[in-house]
Amino acid sequence: MLHSVFAAAHRKELASIGIDERELRNDGCVNAMVAARHLKKVITPKMLSNVRTQDDYLRMIANYHSATPKYNKIYADKLLNAFTKLYASDQK
Repeated sequence: MLHSVFAAAHRKELASIGIDERELRNDGCVNAMVAARHLKKVITPKMLSNVRTQDDYLRMIANYHSATPKYNKIYADKLLNAFTKLYASDQK
């Protein structure tokens, strides 16, 4: 899910594909499409080829949120926690 901070930072890019902040905020399908587009941009084939460990994988996914190391780590830790909870039932 994308929010208004993203919309403000990417206003010109969104406008170039005919999307305004109201649509991004109020249309879940548009929001998901823009999120997928952003994910494709921040997770490059080169990055994928360099994934060797779980930490590499989490940092790569966390680039969706931020490439700044401090914030990337916070988000990667949140992802690890979410994945741990999600897959906990698989361990039983």
